[in-house]
Amino acid sequence: ALAVPAEVGIPVTQKGVSTCFTVLSGHKAPGEPGAADWDHLPRQDATLVVLMGAKNMPRICAHLVKQGWPPRMPLVAIVSGTTHEERIIRSDITDAPSLADQIVSP
Repeated sequence: ALAVPAEVGIPVTQKGVSTCFTVLSGHKAPGEPGAADWDHLPRQDATLVVLMGAKNMPRICAHLVKQGWPPRMPLVAIVSGTTHEERIIRSDITDAPSLADQIVSP
């Protein structure tokens, strides 16, 4: 959960930017039975690491905005991190759902 962001140069904490990080499973969307507790996340000075969230990215992003996260909060999707098939997709939580079809789980 920490190695892949570090490998592409993204620190999960950084002085003056992100004071903490949370790792969540995104294989179930917010509101689904058994989903992560999406209603009690750290706020804007946190880094979220969402594993297995490609399928539910539109619902996850919509929920974050509904919970008060800035619509232009940066989002980076790393597909097949640390492999020869690695792809990095940069966006924000408003525009990222339109890119969800480019983020296919390995």
